[in-house]
Amino acid sequence: MPVPNDLLKDSDQNIIAYLMKWIGKKSVVTRNSLILAILQAGAATAFGSDYKKIKKALNVTLDPMIAANAVIVTNQDGFQFLDTLEDGTGKPILQVDITQPTQRLFAGKVVHVVANSALATTGTSTKLAPIFVGDIA
Repeated sequence: MPVPNDLLKDSDQNIIAYLMKWIGKKSVVTRNSLILAILQAGAATAFGSDYKKIKKALNVTLDPMIAANAVIVTNQDGFQFLDTLEDGTGKPILQVDITQPTQRLFAGKVVHVVANSALATTGTSTKLAPIFVGDIA
């Protein structure tokens, strides 16, 4: 973004700090969009409503070296689905990370939530929320 020198000199506001913050936000959004495009280009496996298939992906489908650093990435609809699941004893499937109380864990793996506007739920009659399992690094 070109900014004239006389604007920088004449303003009593810290325009450079504002521009750096603005460019930083745009950079993060751009990188996140590129990462989501790569994730969506991968092969899809339908989990349906069976959360045990996510555990199977972690335990069997993924190579153990990848599963060691695996995380779960989903949108708000997928998080809502996971957050409402309970095991046979009535305990929630998602656990609170005691080191970060706002973070949730699924089978010990961090669950990252992306806005529905950035990672859309698909389907017309049957809604399918995207859930990515793996090492996104």
